Amino acid sequence: MKKDPSFDEYKALLESEQTPLPERLSESAVVEKLEQAQPKQDKKKIKVLPRIVAVAAAAAVAITCVQMIPWQKTVHTTPVDPEIAEVNTTPLSAEESAVPLSQFDSDADLKAYFKNIAEKRKAEGRIDAIFGGVRMKTADEAVVDYEYAGSFDTTAVPNAAAAQASGSYGRTNTRTEDVDEGDVVKNDGRWLYTASRGKFSIIDTQSMECVFQGEPEPEKDNQWYQFSSLYVLGDRLVVGGTLYTGDTPADDVYFGASVKTSRGGYPYYYGYVESSTVTLVYDIADRAKPALLRAAIQDGAAESSRMVGDILYTVTRHTVYPNADKKTVCVPSVNGKELPCDSIYVRDPKGDCTTYIVLTALDTANPQRDIEKVSLLGNSSLLYCTTDTLYVLNNAYDWDNSTQATEICAFALNGGKPVLKASGTVPGVTDDHYAVDQYKGFLCVTTTDYDYKKDVDISSLYVLNGKLETVGKLTDFAPDEQVKSARFLGDLVYVVTFRNTDPLFAIDLSDPKQPKILGKVKLPGFSEYLHPLSDTLLLGVGYAGDEENVNRSCVKLSLFDISDPTAPKVLDERVLKEAQTDVNYDPKAFVFDSERGIFGLPASYSVYSGDEWRGTKSVYKTYTVKNGKFTDEKAYHRGALDKLDRYYNGSAFFRGTYIGDKVYTLTDSDVLEFDMDSCERTRTLIYDRDAQQADTEPLEEDTVAEIQEELAETTAAPDAAQTLPFDTESAVAPVPIDETTTAAPEE
Repeated sequence: MKKDPSFDEYKALLESEQTPLPERLSESAVVEKLEQAQPKQDKKKIKVLPRIVAVAAAAAVAITCVQMIPWQKTVHTTPVDPEIAEVNTTPLSAEESAVPLSQFDSDADLKAYFKNIAEKRKAEGRIDAIFGGVRMKTADEAVVDYEYAGSFDTTAVPNAAAAQASGSYGRTNTRTEDVDEGDVVKNDGRWLYTASRGKFSIIDTQSMECVFQGEPEPEKDNQWYQFSSLYVLGDRLVVGGTLYTGDTPADDVYFGASVKTSRGGYPYYYGYVESSTVTLVYDIADRAKPALLRAAIQDGAAESSRMVGDILYTVTRHTVYPNADKKTVCVPSVNGKELPCDSIYVRDPKGDCTTYIVLTALDTANPQRDIEKVSLLGNSSLLYCTTDTLYVLNNAYDWDNSTQATEICAFALNGGKPVLKASGTVPGVTDDHYAVDQYKGFLCVTTTDYDYKKDVDISSLYVLNGKLETVGKLTDFAPDEQVKSARFLGDLVYVVTFRNTDPLFAIDLSDPKQPKILGKVKLPGFSEYLHPLSDTLLLGVGYAGDEENVNRSCVKLSLFDISDPTAPKVLDERVLKEAQTDVNYDPKAFVFDSERGIFGLPASYSVYSGDEWRGTKSVYKTYTVKNGKFTDEKAYHRGALDKLDRYYNGSAFFRGTYIGDKVYTLTDSDVLEFDMDSCERTRTLIYDRDAQQADTEPLEEDTVAEIQEELAETTAAPDAAQTLPFDTESAVAPVPIDETTTAAPEE
């Protein structure tokens, strides 16, 4: 396979930014220092889990987004007042921001800001680096004036032509109309686009061929790519991912999975990791021969991205650790160019925040245009975007004062020229981007606060104006309960809170300054995700439970009648026993065909032999809603009940979609095609043999019988008809691979 020479130049340029980790910042040195500072704590090995899977990503956010890290309060000696340099900033007027923002007047003032932090931390004896962050580069390591226009090493099958999509097909489940979200699978009605492990592929569903597979291959053995964000706009393909650089080789294996090659499972990487976010824009007029139009790289781990029209907005979180004894670069870069100081905002010029939120705007229709960028010294937990404004929210915890709040920054998009326009805060923390909504010029936010003195949770709704000033609120509407999910639908917002039971609240927002509760209904368990199926039906996906406890080993589907918001009702329920679904933490795994009234979600069932857990079985479930009931339940699976799926060996379904009357399930290694009506598997494509692992050992006959017996109860809710998830009449044994499989081309 021939490599483009410019790719080697690109890799060398990226590699030139890396230097070995100082011994004093090695894992053993940091662990020793932490143990000395906190002798009462349990001695635990520090592990770094790269942001490879969604669960790991959520954990990384929970760790890195907390500005005041608990152990930082105690790791210090008697403080010595450092020499404080003067920092000159220009504050925005009060009319511009509910929480004052400032801009640095010069590069010298920005450097003085970090110098003060470095001197203060040195005087306090605080550690100047944390595993998983970004090591400070010295001045001579900085890369400047870089634009890459080469192409990545790829594998392709020639002579595949593009085709126009026809008929109905599955689209990405997004939060906001006209705002697309990147996902690991995209579907345009004929072609499937997948991102898995360090590769991205284009699959022709007509011929069931993988016609293209891209795989950047860094030469250093301590670097690896993970691609997790795809967008398709006609004949444009946009691929987003992360370039990881560790301090040791990335082939360390944990739980049987290599860090460089695993999307699923728990491949821990022990050591220090740096992250940069990569965006590739391709012309895919010929799906078999994509032409790279632009490659961009920006400092920091990807927080999220959104596509509005042709403009891609990418947010990264870049943390630096200033060192008082070295001349260090404290400014993030985009394509090797440091951000100018007049594009960097700060909440508190005298504060000690060293994390940047970096927002870039890339015109995918004209990818060679300059990339617009703006930055804020602050943390981020989640992203909410409309067609005109992007909101970055951060769940901030003040351990000293035992308080928590959601910090909000609003960026006006301005057609691809983003500008920070306002900043504000509300009490409590926000669950996800479905808990936020812009409506009639107001921003509505649902939060959960905690009263440490009374030891109670406080569920609230806040309404903010364009300056992010609070103009309306509904506080503690569910005493001592947490907000678990929310869905904004016009003048109404439906909120699920939870303690022991699941109240669904209908709240009226027609007067934003005076929100009020219209009605509620209670039921066991709680919903993690709410989806409108029609103007009168709302679906909840979450966990089952009873009046005392929640059962997180069961998936619960709840169907609500919201035709009368003053009296919402539960119409039907389904419980998938001993099962999990990705929808509970990633709503993009949910698919809804509004024309046919069918929704689908992947499910992973735990399989036991007696009391012994043996593994999981992956199923793609679909339901039709008719007359207020879940009907026509179907299950799509591999067909062999004696073989288990393992999430980390590439055989578990992480997405499902449809084209016409065909259903497609996707794993890290293959795509299965099913007839929608009969559930019969019709074709199989292994598009990544590297991801394909050996089958697990066959289960014993009595265990298979137990699976059948247990699964016969998995969908039964109280007073609901029981249905087998594995329909024995429609399940078929796998057809031999050599007759049904077209593999991805080998090198």
